[in-house]
This record gives sequence, C-alpha cells and structure tokens, in this order.
Amino acid sequence: MREILAKAKTVRELLKGVKYSIEYYQREYKWHEKQIRELVDDLSDRFLEEFQPTHPRNKVADYPHYFLGSIIISKKDTIGNIVDGQQRLTSLTLLLVLLRNLQKGQAKQVNVDELIFSERFDKKSFNLHVDERIAAMEALYEGLSFDVTDCHESVQNLVQRYRDLETCFPDELHGVALPYFIDWLLENVHLVEITAYSDDDAYTIFETMNDRGLSLSPTEMLKGYLLANIDENRRTAANTRWRDRIRELNNAGKEVEPDCFKAWLRSQHATKIRERKKGAKPEDFDRIGTEFHRWLRAAAATVGLHQSDDFYRFIDRDFAFYSRQYLRLLEASGKPVAGMEHVLYNSQNGFTLQYMLLLAPLRPDDSEPEVVHKIGLVARYLDILLTWRLWNFRSIAYSTMQYSMFVVMRDIRGLASDALAHKLYEFLGKEGETFASNDRLRIHQQNRYAIHRMLARLTAAPTVLRPQPRLPPLQRTERAALHPATRVQKGRPRKPQSALPSDCRTDLESFRPAELTWGTATRSRSWLASIARRHLPEAESAAVRSGYDQSCHSSILIAVPRARVRKATTYIKRIAAGMCRRASAHSGSPR
Repeated sequence: MREILAKAKTVRELLKGVKYSIEYYQREYKWHEKQIRELVDDLSDRFLEEFQPTHPRNKVADYPHYFLGSIIISKKDTIGNIVDGQQRLTSLTLLLVLLRNLQKGQAKQVNVDELIFSERFDKKSFNLHVDERIAAMEALYEGLSFDVTDCHESVQNLVQRYRDLETCFPDELHGVALPYFIDWLLENVHLVEITAYSDDDAYTIFETMNDRGLSLSPTEMLKGYLLANIDENRRTAANTRWRDRIRELNNAGKEVEPDCFKAWLRSQHATKIRERKKGAKPEDFDRIGTEFHRWLRAAAATVGLHQSDDFYRFIDRDFAFYSRQYLRLLEASGKPVAGMEHVLYNSQNGFTLQYMLLLAPLRPDDSEPEVVHKIGLVARYLDILLTWRLWNFRSIAYSTMQYSMFVVMRDIRGLASDALAHKLYEFLGKEGETFASNDRLRIHQQNRYAIHRMLARLTAAPTVLRPQPRLPPLQRTERAALHPATRVQKGRPRKPQSALPSDCRTDLESFRPAELTWGTATRSRSWLASIARRHLPEAESAAVRSGYDQSCHSSILIAVPRARVRKATTYIKRIAAGMCRRASAHSGSPR
C-alpha cells in the first residue's frame, strides 16, 4: 500500500478550485427527500443555536463546528476520483447552488461560485463533474426550470432533491441570517478527506471502514437492555415478539426501524425540548432523536419500567401496538387509506413531524374504530394548519415547526376522541393566520409545488380531467379559456367575469406545466389527474366538518368565504382546461 493521507478540511477547502470525478459504476445519486431534510435540519439547528442578528459577521468564526463525515478519494493527476462520499458532496453542491440563488438581488453576497465551478480558458466546468448531469446543473445554477423527460433516474433525482431543498430550507435562514449561515457552512463545517494514490488502496480503505466489525445498532442495544430485565421464563417469548416486529419494520424500508422508535418514544414519553439558545442542553425530545437507547435506560423509571412485568409489557404490548400503527401510517402516507386520507396530503407536503403527532393520542387499549378516528382527527388538524401556513407564505420546514408541534404532541397525548377534537380546535383557534388573512395568493419558488397540489384538490372536477379534443394552436376558444374576462361564445360578447384581483390572475395564469411539449404536458396533466382523483374536493370543507365533534363548530376551521372559493375554483378550472387544450394542440395527438 502506498502513501495515504487523511486531513480534515472545511467545505471551502474541500471544494474551492478542486475537480472531482465519479467512476461510471458510482454515478447514481440516490439520496431521498428524507436525507436532504435531515442534512438541512442538522446544519440549521447547529447554526441557529448560536446565531444572533446583532452579531458582527466575524463572530461566526467562534460559532460551533460541525463534522459532516468522511470521503475517500483516489488521486489521479489533478483530478480526484470519489470512491466514497459522492452523495454528501453532490448534496452539498446542490445546497451551494440554492444559497447562490437565494442571494440574488442582495447588496452583499458571499461568493460561492468558486465552490461550484471553475473557469479555465474562458470555459466553465463544475467542480463535481459528471457528464450526464451537466445540463441539469446548468439549469439549476441559472435558476431555470429543467425538463427531466427521458433523463436518467439519477438526473431526475438530482433535480427533485434541489426542489426539496427549496421547500425545506428554513425561513429563519433567509434575510439577515443568510450570509452568516453561508460563512458558517464554508468555514465551520468539516469533512475528513482520505486520499489514496491508487484505486486498489482506495477501495481497500473503503472496505476496511465499512466491513470490519459490525457494531451494534441502537435498536440492538435497546433490545439487550430490555431482555436482560425480563425473567428467563418469558425472555424467549419477548425475544420472538421483538424479532418479528423488527423484521416487519425492516421489510418496510431501510430507515423505518429507527424512525419508528423515535416517533413512538417521542409521542408517548418526551416531556421537554431543548431551548434555542446558547448553552441549552438536549432534553427528552432531542435525546430520543439521537440516542433513544441510552435515553430509555436513563429514563426507565419515568417511563414506568421498574420490574420484569413492566419490561415484558413494554415489548409485548407497547412496542407491538405502536410499531403496527407506525407501519399503517407509512402506508397511508404513500397511498389513500380509508379514514386516513389526510395523512397522504400531509406526506405530500413533506411534513415528517406528523408521525409522532398521529401516534400521540393513541393508547394500546383503543379499539380499531377509535384508532382510525383519532388518526383522522390529528391528520385533518395538520392538513388545515399546513394549508393555512402555505396559503400565507409561511414555512412548514422541520426546524420551523419543531417546537410548536412538540407542544401539540405533548398536550394531546392519550386523549379520548372528544377531548382530542376540542383540544385541536383550541389550537387552531389560536392561529393568527387563516385563509381569510391573505386574499393575494401567488406562486413563488418555495411554495409552487404545494400550491399546485392545493389547486389540484380544489379543481378535482371530471370536466377538467376528461381528455380534450385536438384543437389548432391559439384557437379563440383557448384564448378565451385562459382569459375569461374577454371570453367570446358564438360571436356574442359575454359579460366580463371578475374572478380574482388582477395581480392574482397574472400569477394563476402562469400556472402551467413547464414547456408545452407533449411529454411534459401529458405527465403534468396525468399528475394533476392522479392527485385530484385521490383527493376529496375541499372547497366547502365537508370532510373536516364530518371529522370533528359537532359541538366544536368546526365549519369555521377552513374559513374561506364561499364566494371567494366559487370564484377562484371557477377561474382555476378555466386555466386547467386551457392547459389541457394547449397540450393537445401541441402534441399532434387526439388526446
């Protein structure tokens, strides 16, 4: 084995003016929304622990440092081939592109361009170079839309993860905090770069770091602690029960097992959360998220684990019940499930905090109808709350919502259905912003996908989704559909229709599925149709009213004035119809 170098580097040192390539068998970018959100949440949480708007910029040098892991490089000439770590480097590059775009228009900007690309002989090239990604990266870098039709799955994933970054980037890091955060990211976030000078040595290091010694997972360490406190005559039965439940969780996905424990233990036992100030110590909520096995050992008495019977019940009853409900919620977050439709809506908004709230009111002795009813109540509450916030241009990112959702979770823990409905109604009544607070809804970079889903639910009408006949481009009827104020029918002018204020009409008219090619329009229309078919029309909030106790007067929970809903819905339907006609006209297809 030749020389091997290992050095801790800041993000700036790692990426500035350095070229990296990825071997052809390593080129898949496979991070999902969950990993992107965790990256943003971890970075923003660490930064916001220290940040104060009154700090001078140079104070960032004293902020806490953050270790992001290691990468393994096989060095060839001046280019480093990434053997391990391309997922992190790719995600970091996407984050830097987002930060660059967020700085546009600001007087003072932190230069991140040199970390994204370098220029030689008047030719720019990305520092993380993969041929098939160049077109997509150029579009993202310039802040343009990119059609992923016929693109490789890795490129599609790349573009989608950038959209996830736009959605989950916290409001707290916009404005004054943004240059501070960028400084901190570049100077205080570190990775260890391990460099070998031959491929064989690099892969030997990779295998050694990943294969030598199988350390116990937190779940396995928790299992050992629990079983050790159960009498021998029931230990085998408890072990069998544990193994069966763990197998089912692992079959559902790679990270489902630890996520289930975090959601369950937080929902039933977290009583405190760390304050966002310097020197604040982690509390129940935070420790469960990072070391739930150690937390449970320390909090055993508080949880009620005193003797063998308690430990056995914890596995045989509690773990079995809450893991089963967690799997049901995962299923409902991916497809419509009767009585839990709103779990899907919240999942489509990327709201991962919902699982602990949905589990919070459940008790192991609840009947099946009671379980479904409670889940439905909490899911509807979250749907209303999230939609209100999106309507008013508020963030629903994890770091923004974490504390308020902890309070709700703590206060609804173990409640019966009637008390739960009243408590949720009380929480909604304290919200300062509803639909009535904003009559100038518009689409922008951060809310566009959420608004598209909102419009799909409002316009889930068969007349919009039915295939349209082929029409020549720019036919008068199409122009009329897109501009209802000047619509003409059978040669007679109709009375102008006032659907929405003019500024809203302009924004809504821009609600089109990217370029009007047959491929993109068909997928967008199919996407709209598939969502609309799954979603109940919410304009009159009938589903919400039926889910709440009548004494709560929950019809005001979604308080959009009916006239406004009728006008907006009618106008949006015309826009959608025009979109479909225009797509058909450009397609050359009778569809």
